Amino acid sequence: MCAYTGKNAGTTESPWRIKKICGAFGTALTEKVTLVTEANMFNEIFWNSPLALEEQADKTRQLIMRYLKPQGAVLLIEPGIPLAGAFLSLLRDGFLKEGFAIESPCPHGKTCCIPNRQIQDRAGKIPVATPD
Repeated sequence: MCAYTGKNAGTTESPWRIKKICGAFGTALTEKVTLVTEANMFNEIFWNSPLALEEQADKTRQLIMRYLKPQGAVLLIEPGIPLAGAFLSLLRDGFLKEGFAIESPCPHGKTCCIPNRQIQDRAGKIPVATPD
């Protein structure tokens, strides 16, 4: 977890205070942070979760929101497998409903068009997420 300290550029101090959190996702923090980032973590959670993917995504978004300061940001990095793509799309929809602006990979505010697309033949594009 990182928190931006707001220091001015040009100082010798780092503008970021980085705090390593030892514990499972959902571990309580002593203070809210400006940036929540994760990489290759959520795909480990949803494989063994008894919750439906939609419920797990909602639970995950709620936990992230508890970590964030107002105007905070989120960076989520997951592998390009269909289930992770579907999970990220669900998170994306939830964050849009919370008023977040999406920066990447598709910065529009509409529903993600990738899940539930029909897989194309070799000449066409193959979507990141497909229905089961």
